[in-house]
Amino acid sequence: MLLIGLSGGIGAGKSTVAEAFAVAGAIVIDSDQIAREVVAIGTSGLAEIQLRFGSEVLLADGTLNRSYLAEKVFSDEKARGDLERITHPRIFRVFQARVAEAPQGSVVVHDVPLLAETGAEERYHLVVIVQADVETRLARLEARGLARELAETRMKNQASDADRRAIADVVLNNDGAVADVQGLVREMMHHRFIPFAVNLSQGTVAQPGHICKNGLKIEETFDRILNRIRALSTVTQIEGNTIEIAGEEDAILKLGFVNSLGGYTSCDPGRLVHIRVSP
Repeated sequence: MLLIGLSGGIGAGKSTVAEAFAVAGAIVIDSDQIAREVVAIGTSGLAEIQLRFGSEVLLADGTLNRSYLAEKVFSDEKARGDLERITHPRIFRVFQARVAEAPQGSVVVHDVPLLAETGAEERYHLVVIVQADVETRLARLEARGLARELAETRMKNQASDADRRAIADVVLNNDGAVADVQGLVREMMHHRFIPFAVNLSQGTVAQPGHICKNGLKIEETFDRILNRIRALSTVTQIEGNTIEIAGEEDAILKLGFVNSLGGYTSCDPGRLVHIRVSP
């Protein structure tokens, strides 16, 4: 099973891309939907929120008053931390259960609004960031009825484009028509993500082939995997797409590699990297 983290700034069109992944055959897990589920009527999550924030946090029908809660936690760091301690573990447990249900060889896309902000990018085989020009994003948010000033404030309170780019394996530009980004997603699913998932399930190495469009340069994509490997082992030599490390590390297998040729070789057709282990 291939696990992909999907994120992007507010107004970038992440939901459009998530829908395109679902149409193209991926299993999409929506963090926002799970967040609503864990605080639905009758859940322990909603009961804890009421206990912490008072009865005013409920609407007349017993559901969560999201506007009231948002106001309470927006500028109060302690309140926001308390809310996260109630909701985040529950969201993560549901996420883990849904990942476990995915069939072998499937592509699972986790739609995460604040991936760069939470530092959870290493959980995924690949991170896909949806990117759009600031003016494009503001126009989309205004079309949804969000005042420009409030939209700008929300954008400033999120990670920057540079922060998101720093954790990305793939950057999808979404400034154009919906059909354009849908085409990019179909291409990436067909030529990279589905073959990657199959290789993982069968323990086979990737073969050279079609190169999908990516808003990152080749050097940036290589640096991304290199930094992930450096977090696990000492890198002693770099030669082309071959990396040499000091010793065997089983954790490298979780990055999307298989044992091969005296080391590890990538299962990802979009990132043909070999890691050899120094004697």
